[in-house]
Amino acid sequence: MKSKILYIAREPQKKLSGGASVDKRNLSILQELYGKSNVIIEYLPKTTMKNVILSLLTLSSYGVTPQQEKNILQLQTKNKCSIIFIEGSLSGYIIKKISQIGGNIILHMHNIETLLYKQKYNTNRGVVSYLCYRFVQFNERLSVKYSDYIISLNKRDNDELEKMYNRKANLILPITFPMRKLPKINVIGKYLLFVGSDFFPNVEGVKWFITEVAPYIDINVKIVGGCCNNHLLINLSLPENVSFEGYVNDVDPYYLEAAAVIAPIFSGSGMKTKTVEAMSFGKTIIGTDEAFVGIEGDLNKIGALCNNSYEFIKAIQRLQRNVFNDYTYTVFMNRYTHEIFRDRLNSFINTVDR
Repeated sequence: MKSKILYIAREPQKKLSGGASVDKRNLSILQELYGKSNVIIEYLPKTTMKNVILSLLTLSSYGVTPQQEKNILQLQTKNKCSIIFIEGSLSGYIIKKISQIGGNIILHMHNIETLLYKQKYNTNRGVVSYLCYRFVQFNERLSVKYSDYIISLNKRDNDELEKMYNRKANLILPITFPMRKLPKINVIGKYLLFVGSDFFPNVEGVKWFITEVAPYIDINVKIVGGCCNNHLLINLSLPENVSFEGYVNDVDPYYLEAAAVIAPIFSGSGMKTKTVEAMSFGKTIIGTDEAFVGIEGDLNKIGALCNNSYEFIKAIQRLQRNVFNDYTYTVFMNRYTHEIFRDRLNSFINTVDR
């Protein structure tokens, strides 16, 4: 008899971010392994400032109202799921309460949220950002303490877990993407591509690249995604070779004709979804240390590791503008496919749920 799984995540939005795409993968694979009827889904509503303030005043899970927490606890009391799979470490109070009901709690950590919110606070030094950072820290500490098992994305996050909370992850599983049927395109790439949501590390990186690198290279640059709508970028004076494409429903055509993907990311935690997505298209990737966290392979063959404007400019000047990088795609197939994730997750849950 298949186990019943209670799956808890933020409500998916129409415009998927990197984190939301990982949620979608996890849910799909859990349903594939254990059957849709055996996976009970409980979505937490999109975080709003009103809900964050209310949860702060009541010391609830981050952005979750007491009534929403009550609904989840009643759901677990009624169904007695043997596995509770929770996305992200912002629901610490829920995790603490579920641990008193019973079931194996598996916490899937997309990143170390405390570090991410601290970086955000350091960017603007606002009172609200500081309160959010401390409240996130409160919830993440509870999440780590009361979860039975933790899955992290990479060794760096695992090391930070031990450093901050004196606990290691039980399993390290990186971001993955499905195998694609890639068409044979024997053309020279037309542009550099950046894909990213309206998330502060993306905005920070794009703004830096536009001012510090783009004016000094002789190739077009296309920026795709929700980051294009951020007020810090809308008001920028763009060089002639940079264009904002905005949010698009299908990024595949942009990837297929790109000479390379750029990833000028200087802040963040976890792994970068955009890096693995680019690998699934067999792209050459020019990125920072942060962009390549969790990626195992020869970065000089995948593309180039660059952490300042000089290194980016030189790497782009040396770029072979082929649209397909065989080495990148081979690394992807060997390490970062959904099939690999599915098999490892299945083995892990079978060990947990005995």
